Amino acid sequence: MSQLAEQIRHVCALGAFHSVLAIDRCIPILHAGPGCGQKAWGAMGMGNGCQGSGYAGGHSVPCTNVSEKEIIFGGEEKLRQLIGNALEVIDGDLFVVLTGCTSDIVGDDVGEVVRNFQNRGKPVIYAETGGFKGTNYYGHELVLQAIIEQYLREVESVVTGSTDVFTNHADTVVKYILGGAKIKIVAPGIVDSPKFHHMDYLSSANGPKSWQDFLTHKYKVGMSGTDTCSDLILYKWLASHNIPQSQVDIVVLPDPQLEEALKLGQVDVVCFHPPFNQTALVDGFKELFSSYDVVQGPAGGASIRGFSDKFIQEHPDVVAGFTVAIVRAHHWINAHQQQAIQMNADYLKVAPQNLGIFWYDDTNWVQDSYMQWWVSSMKEVGQLKPGQDIQASDIYTNAYNPYYTHQDTTTSWDKPSWDQQ
Repeated sequence: MSQLAEQIRHVCALGAFHSVLAIDRCIPILHAGPGCGQKAWGAMGMGNGCQGSGYAGGHSVPCTNVSEKEIIFGGEEKLRQLIGNALEVIDGDLFVVLTGCTSDIVGDDVGEVVRNFQNRGKPVIYAETGGFKGTNYYGHELVLQAIIEQYLREVESVVTGSTDVFTNHADTVVKYILGGAKIKIVAPGIVDSPKFHHMDYLSSANGPKSWQDFLTHKYKVGMSGTDTCSDLILYKWLASHNIPQSQVDIVVLPDPQLEEALKLGQVDVVCFHPPFNQTALVDGFKELFSSYDVVQGPAGGASIRGFSDKFIQEHPDVVAGFTVAIVRAHHWINAHQQQAIQMNADYLKVAPQNLGIFWYDDTNWVQDSYMQWWVSSMKEVGQLKPGQDIQASDIYTNAYNPYYTHQDTTTSWDKPSWDQQ
């Protein structure tokens, strides 16, 4: 066996900052100890084929240089200052905050710090890459996942012209239109139902048992994103019991990591979407409430499909064909649920009995009452501020839907299947 490691390829997960440097004009920001970045760079940038420092690597990488003070009192404020300074002095297109062992162990809420910048439109994301989690290869996966989930947003990709079609909920579309985006909803997606919940909010064994617990305790709620359906429904539920939003701290994690966080006690409640909700229920977590409990109707789950105004004007036939395909797919899935579950299970490589499923809108077109519910709810929970005036009719059109009959209706969970109509 050779006694010489010719090209060092493995360092800790924090070494993923070289994955960040490999992306043009992408800037890593390290929230770690003073020697961590230098050691990783020495191994990756010099020992591993001398990759060098790149655009903003080597000694140029911003780092909080966590010391005893930050370990004892927390390093969130120091990280906040560093991100602000990096945005001011470094010419980059995307800034990626990477954490080291110390910040991960002491529990700095890096996600909250980063979200404050994201909410101001700054191109900042984060990945928790504490070295004890694995090698730089695992860190590489965490960085890619962070980019996909925090940066490559569906609606934004349509606005920038990267893609043509988006899927989301009406609240996201409202925010982009208010920001000047020229986009429209053209087709329905899922809806909520008594049996097939859009979202389930499950509690850990030591978590809250009912809404009364929130009156005296503050809880951490895990979800896959904020300013979305997840926190909107949560805030509606809190408001229905006169509980202030300050009684919850939201922790954003990727969907596949939410149940593990609940098991480890990192959060007290988790908002699960299908297919992950069924797995968590099978594993014994108890439902605190569901989206259907809050809304008592299909609107709370109503997702949508849409295009840019430019694409609609240039390709009206494509948009019409798309809506037909969507409608027919919805009816097929509702009528062949077990087959649909098996297809999804094969794709995700999980047992079909551990998968939840959605109920898809069978009304065939975008319902004005559903869109109005989202606009009204955004105003109720404070996601729309005074002066941000928008009507439901501003965000959608049924003009390109061949099934549209100019009548607003509601979904039914006991209609004949598409094959029987």
